[in-house]
Amino acid sequence: MTEIGFALLVFTLLLAATLVGMVVRPLLPEEHKAHETVQLVQLVIGMLLTFAALVLSLMTASAKSNFDTLTNDFRSYAADLIQLDVTLRDYGPEADAARLNLRLYTAAAIASTWPADVKPAVTVTQKQHRPKIFRIG
Repeated sequence: MTEIGFALLVFTLLLAATLVGMVVRPLLPEEHKAHETVQLVQLVIGMLLTFAALVLSLMTASAKSNFDTLTNDFRSYAADLIQLDVTLRDYGPEADAARLNLRLYTAAAIASTWPADVKPAVTVTQKQHRPKIFRIG
C-alpha cells in the first residue's frame, strides 16, 4: 500500500470513529459525561501519546545507530583495501598481479552491491597482465 493510500485509510478510520462518537454520546449515562471522567480520559490519552512518542524515538535512534555502524564498517573496509593497495604498490612490479586481482575483486564487489549502477570496467591493459594460474601435479 502506498503512503497516500495508507494516509487516506487512517483519515477515513478517524472520521468514522468521530461519527460513531457523535452518535453514541447522547446515549451515554450522565456519570460517563461528567467533568472528572473527561479529565481522566484526557490524562490517560496524554500518557499513551507520551509512551508512543518515547517508543518511536527509541526506534528512530536504533535505526540511526544501525545505519551509522554499517557506514563505519563500509568506510573501514574501504580504508583497508586502500592500505592493501598502497602496500602492494610499495612492493614494486612483482606485486602488480596481486594489485590487479585486488582491483578486479573491488570492481566485482561494487557491481554486486549496487547492481543498478554502472559497473566498473577493467581496461584491456589490465586484462593482459592477469596472472596465469598453473596446475600443480
